[in-house]
Amino acid sequence: MSVIALKVDIHTRVGLTDGAVALAGLFREQGAGATFYLSLGPDRAGKVPLAEWFAHGGVKPRAHLPFLTRQNGRLWPGPDMGRALRKCLHALQGDGFELGLKAWDQAAWRRQSTDADAEWTRKALERAIAGFTRLTGAAPQTLAAPGWHGNWSAVRQSQGLGIHFASDARGREPFIPVQRAEIVAVPQLPTTLPTRDEVLAESHGDQTQAIERILNLTSTPRRHGHVFSLNAEADGRKLLQMVGLLLAGWKRQGWQCVSLGDLAATLDLSRLPHSELVWETWPGRRGKLARQGDNVFIA
Repeated sequence: MSVIALKVDIHTRVGLTDGAVALAGLFREQGAGATFYLSLGPDRAGKVPLAEWFAHGGVKPRAHLPFLTRQNGRLWPGPDMGRALRKCLHALQGDGFELGLKAWDQAAWRRQSTDADAEWTRKALERAIAGFTRLTGAAPQTLAAPGWHGNWSAVRQSQGLGIHFASDARGREPFIPVQRAEIVAVPQLPTTLPTRDEVLAESHGDQTQAIERILNLTSTPRRHGHVFSLNAEADGRKLLQMVGLLLAGWKRQGWQCVSLGDLAATLDLSRLPHSELVWETWPGRRGKLARQGDNVFIA
């Protein structure tokens, strides 16, 4: 059966307590699996330009974030993402959902990681992994860079941190990342489909057109399926019904929605392509995002 792996990015406290919990309920009803990627440390949503969370062009992203959340880190210090949230995380784990790690202080990661050196990157990753382990009782097995922002040093270091697979990039299929002839043995499971906010922007906010566009892209099977990224702050709150319609459409098309770990378990790493990992601008978004580049022949 063809699979679509669901990747849920949780950026803020309200994204976890409201959005992720609502999405988990919907996934249970639909029999879908998913991986929830958690940001730890201070919730400083106000420090993140909205263009980094939501594609622009016909969509009003501010409507998807509560006013108080938009002020975190601007008018007052951001609340700690990990404090008092163990109940939500344990509930997700208890329902069988996979948990992954995004970063510690994702606002700082988005602003600084692209140009950061190896030492800054190492400290940021180690702090995030330590926080994740304290909260969940186990070290993370998967990483996903916030907003697809990052650097090669983070990719390189992931293979020494017990990471089994990552989802740091946009791309066309699972691959082994390469840069300047250096290979990192942690496979990348890139986001292969446009996000809900991107297709809404292209459709000028028309949800029916946006759903049709995504379903057109999934109308034929693919060898490694797809990875679809959701945003807990919007997709789990005001746009939850749209997500439900997408899940129903995929079920009609014969897709099974699974976690990224489930997708990774089906891969033969020896047969994955080796692809350059590059950072470049992406339509409708701010800064440089990681993207799967050309395939590289490895002798």
